[in-house]
Amino acid sequence: MEEFIMKIIDFRLRPPYKRFKDVGLFVNLETDTAEIARKMGTDIPSSARNLSMDELIAEMDALGIEKGVVPVRKGQSDNNDDLIDLLQDYPGRFICFAGIDPLEGTEKCLAEIEKYVVEGPCVGIVMELAFGSEPMHVDDERVFPIYQRCQEIQVPVMLQFGGLFVPEQDLYYPNDLDRIAVRFPKLNFIIVHGGYPFITEICHIALNRPNVYISPDCYAIDTIPGYQDYVTAANGSLRDKIVFGTAYPINSLESIVEGWKKNGMTEETLEDVMYNNAVRLLGLE
Repeated sequence: MEEFIMKIIDFRLRPPYKRFKDVGLFVNLETDTAEIARKMGTDIPSSARNLSMDELIAEMDALGIEKGVVPVRKGQSDNNDDLIDLLQDYPGRFICFAGIDPLEGTEKCLAEIEKYVVEGPCVGIVMELAFGSEPMHVDDERVFPIYQRCQEIQVPVMLQFGGLFVPEQDLYYPNDLDRIAVRFPKLNFIIVHGGYPFITEICHIALNRPNVYISPDCYAIDTIPGYQDYVTAANGSLRDKIVFGTAYPINSLESIVEGWKKNGMTEETLEDVMYNNAVRLLGLE
């Protein structure tokens, strides 16, 4: 009997496309990126090694990944214009979040939201506030006009909040996230890397704040200390608040898909966290 392939939306996938190939994850694939994969207990994908979009699409198809959510890492070589080309070259396969850097100034940030989201094809914005030239907390008041605009136009904000390599651990202090969730109650926040290592605290915030969603990606597999809290939350009270992601190209798609399937989540839970929740969150119905 042919194995059933579950429908999947990958909420963090950076493809080997145009200027994406110039960022550190691809440039340092066999050194820094390989070291991250080693720590995760995963492997580097063939499509990333070969910088091949054709291989990536084939890898997605083999695993049932219908769409990849692509964020721009503003401040590196990524460029929001490439998102427009990506969507045109691969119709129906990707969903894009425009990169925004508050250090560029409020006026420019709001103009980019207008260009790429309001008038363009992107469905939301992404910010990596801890990794700018001046690391920022998520509740820094300089970011508030950006949150306010996104709340007004009802587009989600993806925040990298958690994971490795943060300059200072207190940049991921959970109370900072809770404050903005309360201040902007109609704005949906998607927490990339799931607030790791503050897993229990982030789960509490998502349980208490309707507008906070968790995307633990590669931190929800059984090689990562504490992953069980994500599993408990997904199988229980946060089944509708957790979304799947691979963090490709740090990890192969297969290693994270299989990692989630064997981490202890029920089959019914997996259908929600790997597909249904993203469909609802992104308004794809």
